[in-house]
Amino acid sequence: MSQGAGANTPAPFVFAPMPNDPIAIVRSSAAFCVDLDGVLWEGNRLLPGAIEFLEQCHAAGQPVAFLTNTVSLSRRMLAGKFRRLGIPGTEEQIFSAGRAAGLYIQSREPGARVFVLGQAGTVEEMVSCGLTPVERDAGFVMIGVDRQATFDKLKAACREGLNGAELVAANPDRWFPEEDGPVPGAGCFKAFVEWCVGRQAPVFGKPDPAIFHHALRFLGHPPERVTMIGDNAEVDLGGSHAVGMRCILVEGAHPHPGLDQPDATCRDLSALLYLRSDATRLRHV
Repeated sequence: MSQGAGANTPAPFVFAPMPNDPIAIVRSSAAFCVDLDGVLWEGNRLLPGAIEFLEQCHAAGQPVAFLTNTVSLSRRMLAGKFRRLGIPGTEEQIFSAGRAAGLYIQSREPGARVFVLGQAGTVEEMVSCGLTPVERDAGFVMIGVDRQATFDKLKAACREGLNGAELVAANPDRWFPEEDGPVPGAGCFKAFVEWCVGRQAPVFGKPDPAIFHHALRFLGHPPERVTMIGDNAEVDLGGSHAVGMRCILVEGAHPHPGLDQPDATCRDLSALLYLRSDATRLRHV
């Protein structure tokens, strides 16, 4: 029986990563979104493989965006921390929850008066977005993490909300990692103010899709070609899968019932170093 002209032409090879193979996923990714706390560092302690993985991405032509729910440090401060720890990266690569929230407020009301429940870095980010931090008569309450929060400051934030100020939250994080253990996150402050005011605060960090889409536009690749590397199943896994990205979670990531499984897991970023001899790489997988 006669066959068509293309019958004997082999089908083009398409690379398909084996399920749960982090190295295969890294090799097949065009770009990455990388979390900071718990992936690159814990507090001021650099985690294994952080610098080497980012250098590998640069060598392989895989651009990186840093996608973080950090709100206590401004993007300028985060870029300074990169330099102190020797991490290759720039302020332009950083997509933070604080920045996303500030830009939302500015889009709603340019130059808005904002009561900031947060630290100096949060205030700085609001100013960089063109907003006006105030202690009373605010149009918005920006909820972040405030390590020096007193009952009086929490009371003031709640009263601004009760007086009609719109609530805005950086992220829903219950906690984040530091060298000596978990630290209460912005989600704790969010819950306190919400319960008193009786209104929900929208979230503008992960897992909100908008912050992922901002990073994807910067990277210039469709979501199916980009892999998120994070440590939080709720915000990193849930948020990346919602926009069509793959996700690798580092071991120890806190699970969240009802979410999909990650595409792969690894101990830390040193397990994702493939630009080395197989013998060396196997020691890290």
